[in-house]
Amino acid sequence: MRRLEVCVRLAELGVPIRTIARLAQIRKEAATGEATSRALVEVFAGMSSTFRERLARLRYVLGDLEKIERLVRGCWTCPNKPNPRDCPGERELNSAFILSLTWDPDRPDDELESGGSALRGAPGRSSTLPSARSTTELSAALNPDPVPKRFRSWR
Repeated sequence: MRRLEVCVRLAELGVPIRTIARLAQIRKEAATGEATSRALVEVFAGMSSTFRERLARLRYVLGDLEKIERLVRGCWTCPNKPNPRDCPGERELNSAFILSLTWDPDRPDDELESGGSALRGAPGRSSTLPSARSTTELSAALNPDPVPKRFRSWR
């Protein structure tokens, strides 16, 4: 039962099923304790690296959420209409990545077309997402698809 719990928790954290299966098989397949420990350390190192990268991305998103929450709370007393012409928050849009999702869907994405400056962070902010250029890429970066290709058609 404990092994199943570990598998479920690792899967919830985005660890690929193949990695979980590998961890479950290493000890059984190894000839010596040294071989077991070396193989385990290799897998653990890969998992640690992946978690560190994901943690950096999550910290970026958390910082963005905290910033936009402060910004949006300022709208509670705003008498203006929520449109690009009347909203004073429009000028903050390029410095808050997630806020772009809540804005007008037909708004031109000038900053994305010119190289994704909003994703790299606003002036005074450092970003841990230098390669992301779209919402799709950010989503993929935060949630790598652990589903093997042969099962993707089942979705």
